[in-house]
Amino acid sequence: MTATPITDNARKAAVVDAMTSALSANKVLSAPEELGVYAETLTAPADSTRLPALAVLPESTDDVQAVLAVARANNAIIWHFCNGMDIGEGAPQVAGAIALDLRNMNKIVEINERLAYCVVEPGVTYRALHEALEARGVALAVDSGDNPEESVIAGFLDRKAGYTGYADHFLMQCGMEAILPDGELVRTGMGAMPKSDCWQLFKFGYGPWVDGAFTQSNYGVVTKLGMWLMPKPPAAKPFMVSVDNFDSLAPLVDALQPLKINMVVTNGVAITNGLYEAALHGSRPNSDGPVSDAEVKTLAKFLGVGEWNLFGCLYGVPKNVEFAWNIVKQTFEAVPGATVHDADSRGADDPILKMRSTAVIGGAPRDFLSPLAKWNGGGIMRVSPVSSITGADVLWLAKMQREVCARHSQDFLASFNAVWRNVNHTATLTFDRNDPDARASAQACAEEIVSTAAANGFGQSHSAPELDHLSAGIYGWNNGAQQQLAMIVKDALDPEHILSPGKAAIGG
Repeated sequence: MTATPITDNARKAAVVDAMTSALSANKVLSAPEELGVYAETLTAPADSTRLPALAVLPESTDDVQAVLAVARANNAIIWHFCNGMDIGEGAPQVAGAIALDLRNMNKIVEINERLAYCVVEPGVTYRALHEALEARGVALAVDSGDNPEESVIAGFLDRKAGYTGYADHFLMQCGMEAILPDGELVRTGMGAMPKSDCWQLFKFGYGPWVDGAFTQSNYGVVTKLGMWLMPKPPAAKPFMVSVDNFDSLAPLVDALQPLKINMVVTNGVAITNGLYEAALHGSRPNSDGPVSDAEVKTLAKFLGVGEWNLFGCLYGVPKNVEFAWNIVKQTFEAVPGATVHDADSRGADDPILKMRSTAVIGGAPRDFLSPLAKWNGGGIMRVSPVSSITGADVLWLAKMQREVCARHSQDFLASFNAVWRNVNHTATLTFDRNDPDARASAQACAEEIVSTAAANGFGQSHSAPELDHLSAGIYGWNNGAQQQLAMIVKDALDPEHILSPGKAAIGG
């Protein structure tokens, strides 16, 4: 029997009593004023259509197993969150769910300095892990994304990337512990072997490698995760390349391409437009509609940035970094109209380069999300097409997104991340999240970007919850065989669809 929302008071009272008995009263929330935060998203305030019936805050794997047992016994839906800060990224898609908030499972289980890895629980944030590393005085860094308060596990589960040499969080993950919907506790990779001392050292073990199945899915609750940490290099040189013409994005990316493929530049290279930098470092002009091209140029000139701005970093021993810098500098100086900057040319206290440098050198978490949310009314919806690392593809997507944004009176805040042989694009749509018309306009804009990109062969790497079904639906090769496989796995692991049904358009 498929799990159902809790919609009547008698059933709610029974489930609250059962959860309180299984856990304790201080781990169960049921008052409406305590539950509103779980119904918020980055795009909208709390909504009754997403309001959970109750929330539980376990502190151990035993607690999580107990919560799942109560949910199964009562045929109730659970929607799980890693640490509370990811709540806005994925509120329940139905009212009457049980919010499973893992913020109190916040132990850093292990930091191994010699072998450069850590093991964390879901409530551990990038900031908390960074501060723990700094407090111990170990020469290791954690790569973080755009939000210091995001759970390390949540970032991995959404396959996000950062900006250091360890930018690919999915690649740097090694070993996990997860609880399946039926309550079974599993450890993956070498962790499945009793007495193994390689759980965080060898990703695969023997047999199928299943860790990836828990990302962007609803197959289980991850309770521990191993992550490789980046040794702080003897030398590092952050740099910035700016161009003042929109179409110069293509030769800029083409210049970057061989540097990435040959691993001369190994960090997650950020490419942003001038308006994105203005949103991070300034205030939005008081004007109706989107910021005009003239205003963008004024803001960019004031900040000393270009139409497009590339941020990279070189790592290694001093002589190797110096040698690589000469190659990088000559490569980008050959791009027409490009200006190549480093700390010497911009100054050590320049806020633009400094904000990136602290992140790419030592992994210090920097907050990119909050300034963007404040840019235009608190609402954010991000659209994330992915392309090859070729100038023609990147420029086409950038032009398309700019044109669609203009049609919907949206500012085009562009940030791209080149990690390996692809570029993850992000168009950040900002709006007044308390205004239904503004939300609808952003939704329409986002949907057009997703659909237009798909019609030209570009899929999405991530998805806002409001775009889940659209983003999943574009992967329709062979009558949607991939999504059918996802449903087969869901039905096998969670036949009652108890756990987060509908997440990533799976089972809901």
